[in-house]
Amino acid sequence: FMSACLGAAASADHLGVHAYFNSTTAPLPTALAVVDGYIAQVPNKPILVTEASNNQSGNAEIMSTDYVTFWQELRRRPRVQGVMYFVCNASNPQFAPELWTPRQLGAKVRAKMP
Repeated sequence: FMSACLGAAASADHLGVHAYFNSTTAPLPTALAVVDGYIAQVPNKPILVTEASNNQSGNAEIMSTDYVTFWQELRRRPRVQGVMYFVCNASNPQFAPELWTPRQLGAKVRAKMP
């Protein structure tokens, strides 16, 4: 997909990337490798991780640790300009393992920030 879109990506101001991770099929290093792949393919473009999530855990302690670790790793990549995590709250039960509000993830993440 990306190789077919390199011309469009080269003309963009920023590149938006989604990065999902979980402990079974896509560990955190895999999500970081996805981000690194985009950084390598589109040189000199700022990167925005427009959607990131531990999409299977459901465990607030694991999720909050993963989110802080992911953020710390992204900070080591100067071209990454920001990250938005998915999803605060939703009525669709499909998203239940990812919800922040019911797990008070904001407070847990803030408590783990360096």
